[in-house]
Amino acid sequence: MKFRKTICAAFAAFMLAVSAPASAEPIYGDGIVTIPDEELEFGEIALPDPITAAAETFPNDPEYSKQWNTLMVRPEKVYSNHAFGKRVKIAVVDSGSPSKHPDIGGNIAVEADFTKNKVGLYDSYGHCTFISGIIGADTNNGVGIAGVLPEVSIYSLRGLEGRTGYISDIANAVTAAVDTYGCDVINLSLTTPSDFASLRGAITHAVESGAIVVAASGNKSGSNKGTELLYPAAYDGVIGVGAIDKDKKRGSFSHYNSSVDACAPGVDVYSTVISGGYNTGRGTSYAAPYVAAAAAVAKYYRPDIDSAGFMDLLSKTCDPLGGAAQGERNDEYGYGMVDFQNIVEYLEPIESPEPSESPEPSAPPEPDTPAALENVNISKTENGAEVSFTVTNNSENAIFGDLYICAYDASGALRSTEIINDVELEPSASKDFSQPVNTPSAADNIKIFYWTDNLIPLTT
Repeated sequence: MKFRKTICAAFAAFMLAVSAPASAEPIYGDGIVTIPDEELEFGEIALPDPITAAAETFPNDPEYSKQWNTLMVRPEKVYSNHAFGKRVKIAVVDSGSPSKHPDIGGNIAVEADFTKNKVGLYDSYGHCTFISGIIGADTNNGVGIAGVLPEVSIYSLRGLEGRTGYISDIANAVTAAVDTYGCDVINLSLTTPSDFASLRGAITHAVESGAIVVAASGNKSGSNKGTELLYPAAYDGVIGVGAIDKDKKRGSFSHYNSSVDACAPGVDVYSTVISGGYNTGRGTSYAAPYVAAAAAVAKYYRPDIDSAGFMDLLSKTCDPLGGAAQGERNDEYGYGMVDFQNIVEYLEPIESPEPSESPEPSAPPEPDTPAALENVNISKTENGAEVSFTVTNNSENAIFGDLYICAYDASGALRSTEIINDVELEPSASKDFSQPVNTPSAADNIKIFYWTDNLIPLTT
């Protein structure tokens, strides 16, 4: 079985700031990495008809029926097998923590900022929020959508300052994912056309440490024909991912070359967006997290599985496409579409190690709750509602964060969000708030979230 990737002999100039000579040697020094072109372009489109599944396998998230993308990869076995837990760690090296989204947070274990300019923990662009929703949006919480993994530990490591970031920042985040946090899987939904020594070294170190590294194969646009090799997907040992649509056809933008090892839904998929709601997006960035989640399932059953072992597993469990037989790959689809049911059924006979044999990593200590919401009163108005409440700081230190007031309909779907930014409370002090909320007529329930600098949600 071919596992090593063919590496392009000539490297292109990139972002006007970096150029590379025609050479097989990696580039030394720093450079720019970017989110693949034309991503996070949300449009008002008609979603495909939902794919049906047995009712008992559906989580109670009201928007789940719109997630044709998640239903197509058959997660029923993952949902019905309640043994899946948070001991598997996925690092998402991207645009910042998605924790401020009301439907993400339960699976976020760690947030860290690796950017040179220290732009902050929180996702300021929305790319990581969309990716994290696919992997691990809060599931069976009666709100919004469901992640493909009901329980997992997501390590949100910020390496992008927006659409772009420095190669060195991404390399540092990848290294920390393995050496500092002990992550099992690393998702890299970002690309560069050049082979940088620092990025190659970090990826090689991660793969040799046993982590499974998954990367987007890239999106074609402009002079990019879609056949060029992009990094990190083109590196040896990295699982490169292409995008398919609802008909299991390659997305017109999705790269096709020797870097593609598998594919997943990535055309008009439905997930969480930075505004606090949900929308559609397209790109190989949004196909990659499905394969990263599949790697997490493999790591759950076989903690020692590495990239080569996972590649072999994909060859035996993917739904082959493009006329290929099982175990055959092609440049458009790799070994085919990732299929969670096939993976679970293939691995299930192998008993997962008990904690005594392979102890679960200890969860980070929960910080003391520094504040509370009190005296909440909601009164209807002509245009919606007036929400008044008190935030009390019960600690001896000043705290600082943002307040989100979210309106949900009777089914639990998020309808609107009002944000009060930069709420600071002095030690042992209280502050009263009164906020008009322009709730849709269908809004039935209002919840208040307060996130401190430590990302502690306080709700009522």
